[in-house]
Amino acid sequence: MSRTQCKVKGCEEPVKAREWCQRHYARWRNHGTTAGGTGLKREQTLKGEWNDAELAWVAGILEGEGSFYVGPGGRKVTVEMKDLDIIERVQTILGGGRLYHRDNGMHSLTIARCLDLLVLLPAIMPWLGERRRVQANKLLDECVEAARLDP
Repeated sequence: MSRTQCKVKGCEEPVKAREWCQRHYARWRNHGTTAGGTGLKREQTLKGEWNDAELAWVAGILEGEGSFYVGPGGRKVTVEMKDLDIIERVQTILGGGRLYHRDNGMHSLTIARCLDLLVLLPAIMPWLGERRRVQANKLLDECVEAARLDP
């Protein structure tokens, strides 16, 4: 028998996914926990220790092949291309991210956890062009706001 109410104790909202309501599911996706608070006590998955050459290289790849997304469905930085070796190098340098392989031969790496974005974006900001810097700042603002509003 499937649940109709969120499985978090005390929550009576209808189930959206994984037996959680919209709010608790979003918390889990963004922060890795359904618990109250910001979820920022959880460690980021990215290694966060990069040298300038690595940051400049990653910023260059994101400048050319990346996207900085804020909208329905969340916040994320994605790089997509056919060159799997480049995608894997970005993942190795960053120390994380989700790797996807598409049927059309495209590969992508996505960083979607706010905690990781709060570490990555300020680190690459000096190497981004003006247009990407505006997008990255918008993404940073959204992650900071999400952390502030997450009860």
